[in-house]
Parts: sequence; C-alpha cells; structure tokens
Amino acid sequence: AFELILGPHAGQSYVRKKSTDYENNLQIMLRKLVRAISSPSCPMVILIDDLQWSDGGSLSLLESLITDRYSPGVMIVGTCRDNEVKRGHNVAKMLCRFEDQSTARIIHIELFNLSRDAVNVWMSSAFQLTNDEARPLSDFIYKRTHGNFYFLLALVKFLYDEGILYVYPGTSIWEWDEEELHSTITNFEGIDDLENTKMGQLPMKVKEVLKMAACIGAEFDQSLLSRLLPHDQVDFALRLAQDREFIVQDMHRPGWYRFCHDRIQQGAYSLIPNEKKQIYHLWFGRTLYDKLSQTEVNTNVYLIVNHLAKSKNLIKEQDERDQVAILCLRAGEQAIKSSDFVTSGAYLKLGIDFLGRRNWRDQFDLSLELYNAAAEVECCLGNVQRM
Repeated sequence: AFELILGPHAGQSYVRKKSTDYENNLQIMLRKLVRAISSPSCPMVILIDDLQWSDGGSLSLLESLITDRYSPGVMIVGTCRDNEVKRGHNVAKMLCRFEDQSTARIIHIELFNLSRDAVNVWMSSAFQLTNDEARPLSDFIYKRTHGNFYFLLALVKFLYDEGILYVYPGTSIWEWDEEELHSTITNFEGIDDLENTKMGQLPMKVKEVLKMAACIGAEFDQSLLSRLLPHDQVDFALRLAQDREFIVQDMHRPGWYRFCHDRIQQGAYSLIPNEKKQIYHLWFGRTLYDKLSQTEVNTNVYLIVNHLAKSKNLIKEQDERDQVAILCLRAGEQAIKSSDFVTSGAYLKLGIDFLGRRNWRDQFDLSLELYNAAAEVECCLGNVQRM
C-alpha cells in the first residue's frame, strides 16, 4: 500500500550515494505520505510535545514537513518549555529561519499559570465550597504553586493521601488541618521537591526498579527490567508505582509502561546520588550488554552506548573500550539507515574517541570502518571540511 504512495522500495543499500540523498529521500517520502492522507477538506493536526528535547535529525525532518507548501491541510502544534529553549537552541534557530525566510506561518501561544482567582474557583468547585470558604486553602496553595496546574493537582492529591485534606466522617464536607497543612507545604519549593518526597516514601526495592526504569527512558519495557532484576520484584514495583500514579501502562503495547510526567522520571533518576551516577551508568551499560542476547543488544544498542558514554572516563581497559567502539559503530550504522545523520555522526565520533592511541596498528579494520562511516555521514550533512 505504501508503494502506491511512495513508489517502489529501492533496497537497503545506503553506501556512496550523492550527498544528502538519504536525508532528502526520507523527507520526500514523509511529505508524500502526509500529502496523500491530508487535505484542506480533511485536515491533519500533528501535536509534538517537549520540543526542547528534540534531536537534530528529528528537527530536520520536522522542518521539511513544515516548509512543504504542497501540504495545505496540515497544522503542526509544537509545545516546549520556553525557559529551556534559549537563543542558541536548535528549536529557536529553526523558528528564526521560518521568520527570516517566510517559509511558514508561525503563531506563538504562551500558556500562563492560573491566576489566584482561577485557583480559588477551581478549588471551590472541586470541593463543593463557596469561593469564600475555599479562599484560605486556595490562597495558601496558590502561594506555593504559583498557579502551576500540574503542581497544584499533585499537591492536592498528596495532601489528601497524607490525610491532611479529608472529608469529615458522616458528611460530604471537606476539611483540612491548617497547622499541618502549613508545616507540610512549606517543605515544597517546587514540583521537584514534592515528587522527590513522594518517591522517598516508596520501599527500597521499588525505588531500585524505578531508578532503572528512569535510566531506560520515558517509556520502558517490563521484560527488559526483568532481565536486570528478579521478575517478582519488578512486577510488585510496577503495580505499586501504577497505584501511586507514578507510571501508567501502555494499552497499545502489552508489557510497556511510561512515566506519567517527565518530572516523575527526573525524580526517579534523582534517586541515584550525583557522586555515584557515573558508576551507576557504567554498571547499567555493562549489565545490559552481558545479560542480553546479541539480537537484543542490537535492538537496545542506543541505550547501552548512551550509558557507557556517560561513564567514559571510568572505562580504562582498552579491550573494553574497543568493544564499546564496536557498539558505537553499530549505533551509527543504525542511525544512518534511519537517515538520522546528526545522531549517527555523534555515535561514530564517540566510537573514534574510544579507540586507543595505536588504533591503526591494533584495530585497523575497526578504525577504518569508523572513519569511513564518519566521513560519509559528514558528506551527507554537507560538512565537506570535516570529512
């Protein structure tokens, strides 16, 4: 069916083509697909969240789609935290190009926190109180959350779970312990403090599972965790974390879970002490490589390499560094096949950095493969001087 839209498949050969052909082919195919399934009478809206974390290859693909003047039935909505997108950020540079070249119509929508009165109205409605009755509680919570709705919801739920906010027995009237409310809320300067407190209340074995899940990513597979820890521990931890609303199960992929919010993932990752993070990443990468089959290693090669890269200075033996360089080569080649040349270049450069001082003598074939692939990637990116 896709061949009717995109044309015949040309095979998987990706070596020695014209500069930027691979990237352009992927962009052309995506444009054709979008044109075929959208129109002004049947428009498509694409929502892309957390643009501040996007990589160069993804942004290049997105820019190609946005600037396609033959796709009038498409609107793309991107969200990001403006405090994390500074002037030199890739997203900011892309938006500047749109404005300078007039290649796309950009509408900036800034979402503000709720006002003091809006928080009062929401809380009076939620707790079935008059605005005046809810005012003391809403004012105090507004002062702490500044109207950040995610923080507000999480804080109210935490107060309820802790019994500070409760329904008076035998009635439907909400009440709160004002003294305990004040002493509890003053401990939370922001949402991170609240999430870290909630994480700290979990059993140690559950924390261990969530730390590993956070190292895997925003989404993670239960079966992969079970390769690292006992299955019973993983199963119990995931069920408890789901009950506490730290994670949610992916209904479309059995065995997969995701963190309910990126702040929760960051909170789980912060359970690893800063001074031990490098050691933890090294252990994590090594354990994955040792316990997974070669097929599974290839599937998770990005994950393994990313952890080993964060502990690069701790890998001293050249034999292990050469093995990491081989993994970097695999990761770079996989990224090439996905036409993500920016990511590929980063992995290949990392692989070169792992080579020893006498690499052309001791690891000639590996060195040649890494340098050749890196040169071809730079060619595809148009960086002729860096070849």
